[in-house]
Amino acid sequence: MSTPLQKFVAEGIGTFALVFIGAGVVIVESHTGPSHLEVTDGKVGLVGIALAHGAILTAMIYAVGGASGGHFNPAVSFAAWLQQRLDANLLAGYVMAQLVAAVAAGVLLAVLFPDEMSLASLGTPTLAPRITPLKGILFEAVITFILVTAILLGTRKEGGAGSLAGLAIGGTLVAIILFAGPMTGAAANPARYLGPALVSGNLSEIAVYLFGPFAGACGAALLTGVMVRGRAIPSFDHEDAYEGHEEGAYDGAPEPATAEVHVVREKRAEAEADDRRPGRSGEDLRDPEDGYDDSGRGSGFWTPLWSDWWPKRRPALAPAGQGRRGRGSKHGPPEARLQRAYELFESGQFEVAASLAKPLLGEQDFSERARALLIVIEDELA
Repeated sequence: MSTPLQKFVAEGIGTFALVFIGAGVVIVESHTGPSHLEVTDGKVGLVGIALAHGAILTAMIYAVGGASGGHFNPAVSFAAWLQQRLDANLLAGYVMAQLVAAVAAGVLLAVLFPDEMSLASLGTPTLAPRITPLKGILFEAVITFILVTAILLGTRKEGGAGSLAGLAIGGTLVAIILFAGPMTGAAANPARYLGPALVSGNLSEIAVYLFGPFAGACGAALLTGVMVRGRAIPSFDHEDAYEGHEEGAYDGAPEPATAEVHVVREKRAEAEADDRRPGRSGEDLRDPEDGYDDSGRGSGFWTPLWSDWWPKRRPALAPAGQGRRGRGSKHGPPEARLQRAYELFESGQFEVAASLAKPLLGEQDFSERARALLIVIEDELA
């Protein structure tokens, strides 16, 4: 699993490459055509511009997408956050890295093509003469919806495009540029617009290229959620969540907490086979009012699982009603909250256990274990 810093750097590299090549090829089209040679068309053409965008996106997906999921687009990160594939802290870091990288690409293009600051606005997407801002928003919303849908569905662990996802996503970008490029520039990406626009000072149409892509990404996240899970927003992080990624191309992430989920399910299966779970044979594995003994080990079938995750000695939990850190409280040390969540799960109080475990997704040292528990809880509630 990549660290947050590694993810941010990967997002920065990918976004820089996408904006530098994407805006750069538009500049070259102008530089070899109307702005310098006084001819209608440059040497690149619409097809060349579309292929350049698609090729660099595909290359960056396979090159650095394994570290971060390869968003390179604030609208994609926003959609991932809506589907609870990305937590809020990572969302903020992703967007910041993407915007900084986009501006850096714009600055470098300004150094390489200073005269194109005014002649081609550094490759900033612009509306065609007969395209109103409202139509522009609609164009950008629709093409972003198509792109984000391809990403969210193509990168799923089951039913996705697998190792061909990068090619499918790059091909989608080529198609939408061929369609909407002459109308709006087909940004489908706020960073692709903001990078050259901020450096060139051409921000007159900023609303089109912010509202359109984010609206399209929101629609894609909600509708693909309904299609895959039967509801727009998942109740907990799902097994196809992508918060990072260690193998494959643009697949977002491997199944979160894979090892932990396996262990939790294995223990559950063993308990069911032995008829040891609370309520199955009438035997309580642990008195719900008991804390933990001095050795820090509980007395239920989770003990072998916990012993690998926590130090030998752990503080006992306070009995119910004794202050903010009492049993079932959402306050207190993350370790104690996760211990209590497992207790509640073992006693069949799934929803209360989930309410304690879900806030721990933002705790770096506990997120994988909390996610594993939430996945198993959702299986129980399904």
